[in-house]
Amino acid sequence: MIAKIDGYVADTLYSTKFHPHIQPPWIDAALALRGIIPPRTGLAPFRHVDLGCGDAIGLILAAASHPQGQFIGVDVMPGHIARGQRMVDALGLTNVTLHCAGFEACGALADASADYVVSHGVLAWISEPNRQCLTRLAADWLRPGGVLSISYNALPGWTPLLPFQAMVRVVAQALEGNSSERFAAACTRLRETDLIAERVWTWIDEVRSGVGATYFAHEYLNDHWRPCWSGDVVTALSDLGLVYAGQGSGPRMRPDLSLKARWRETIASLPGVAAGETAADILADCWFRRDLYLKLPGAGFENFDSALDWRSATWWGLSAGITETMWMTAETAAGDLDFENAASRAIRERLTRGTATLAQIAADTGLSPADLVNTCDAMWIAGMVEPLDPPQISDIAQAANAYLQASGISINATAGPQGGRQV
Repeated sequence: MIAKIDGYVADTLYSTKFHPHIQPPWIDAALALRGIIPPRTGLAPFRHVDLGCGDAIGLILAAASHPQGQFIGVDVMPGHIARGQRMVDALGLTNVTLHCAGFEACGALADASADYVVSHGVLAWISEPNRQCLTRLAADWLRPGGVLSISYNALPGWTPLLPFQAMVRVVAQALEGNSSERFAAACTRLRETDLIAERVWTWIDEVRSGVGATYFAHEYLNDHWRPCWSGDVVTALSDLGLVYAGQGSGPRMRPDLSLKARWRETIASLPGVAAGETAADILADCWFRRDLYLKLPGAGFENFDSALDWRSATWWGLSAGITETMWMTAETAAGDLDFENAASRAIRERLTRGTATLAQIAADTGLSPADLVNTCDAMWIAGMVEPLDPPQISDIAQAANAYLQASGISINATAGPQGGRQV
């Protein structure tokens, strides 16, 4: 049998990856977009907890980039924590603490001190009792006004993959080898049948070309793999004092830019956030959610101008791989969003020369801060720009990058003076 921990594949390590949407600058900007005051201002000290951190390399890059922050990682797999701890020790990082433990065992650590709790790609892959432990731990660890960023496979988008996951898991159980070898062999067996739709194989082959060898086993061979309905998540977290605040990335950060008017009318007519979010997922055929939840009591900006001032002061940089020839459009469930205008041209031109705030761009160009903020939202949705911290000196950031290079650890990011950044 494949070695597992509470039904989760544990014979291989999960692929190392950096996720920008769970970084403090990104979360802050996403909250401010929704009119919510973020947990911190500028370069103030903060505490950041990652539940299900994997090998914690992404967390460590964030810690190396934010010397004023305290970072805590929790993961149940010894191999993950051992790999991360080697990097912590080699760099002499004093602002990172890693715990090899299950969520239930960490209750005593949850001291209502965290500004941020994040959990990416965990909720839909663990047992129901473990889900309850995860959400309770997040709620207990957050301070009032803190925020949870939680990402998970969602319905109805994953519906076409349900037959594939069910079959590949049970076929793999009867084969030999490690989890990755069993997954590959199970796919070969299933391709010889007509059980799985061809469009599913097309999608699987496309994804396999761009991920690590262990990814698919960790994705599909877990005993408790179950995509979630967002309404159930909203309700469960609401019972713990965590209020849904919006999406943490993608087009749904701005429903007015990504959902058709008649869809928004339907959503608004339904009773409660849980019903509205479920309806929005059905209308948009959502397959993955990056939710933000606020620990009560939280606070909103006093008025539009105060929110605009905060957002204008946010630092931005061009995302990795952006070129001068890219179209100024974003694909949404409602159709393509076109934002080719003077503001988008000014933002791209300035950020090509280096990071900047929208207030600086407004001062240089005479463009309206409101227009720049609105256009920047569209560019953010399109993946062209990313929010960053104000510049600061962090000698450890360069040491972290040198360690990764010398160790041959492949990750899609680097540490830097304005936060970890995807490359």
